[in-house]
Amino acid sequence: MKYKGYILLAVTVLMFSTLEVVTGAIKNLINPLQLTFFRFFIGGVVMLPLVIKKREKVQGKDLLFFLALGILNIFTSIGSLQYAITMGKLQQRLY
Repeated sequence: MKYKGYILLAVTVLMFSTLEVVTGAIKNLINPLQLTFFRFFIGGVVMLPLVIKKREKVQGKDLLFFLALGILNIFTSIGSLQYAITMGKLQQRLY
């Protein structure tokens, strides 16, 4: 497929741009870190068949690197984003 990359990029941008709206609506129902866990768990479950299908060989030091990078990303940046959305106030803009 010639435009597969563009389609995947568009889907990614669309999903990421709705992040604040959706999490702002449910911010009182679920803990921000639990929400972050569920987001990444669902993403991992979706991507796992693709990794299994390709049968890529991964070394132990690569796994440690990805684990450290994932923990850093999930808990610091995405966790902080979820807490900021929880503490912030959702504003509507009418144009």
